[in-house]
Amino acid sequence: MATVIVVAVLAGLAYLQFRTWRNFQWQVFWDQTSDARPLKLVIGVLLIYITYYLRAMRWRVLLRPVKDVKTSRLVSAMIIGFTGVAILGRPGDLIRPYLIAKKESLTFSSQFAVLTVRADI
Repeated sequence: MATVIVVAVLAGLAYLQFRTWRNFQWQVFWDQTSDARPLKLVIGVLLIYITYYLRAMRWRVLLRPVKDVKTSRLVSAMIIGFTGVAILGRPGDLIRPYLIAKKESLTFSSQFAVLTVRADI
């Protein structure tokens, strides 16, 4: 049931995006981005993904008293979680602890505690 709801919401968002892009002023976009340097854009994207890995390392350190987890297993939850924050705002912060709790067979409350401790750092 949840999958059907998620697919329906994503289909609706894709439709709205398609309608918006039909009216998108591509010439203005290309005029504004013509001076962009591809190397700097690639470096920026790499730095973003490095920060996801570093945040996963920090979460792993805070999670260590409960369970020893590989950092690589936490990176996907970081990316999805920050995407949730971008889309939903602060309520999206609950996605990360939920995903980690499910993936690592931990309680949501323990991961919410990690989120709370992390927010104070």
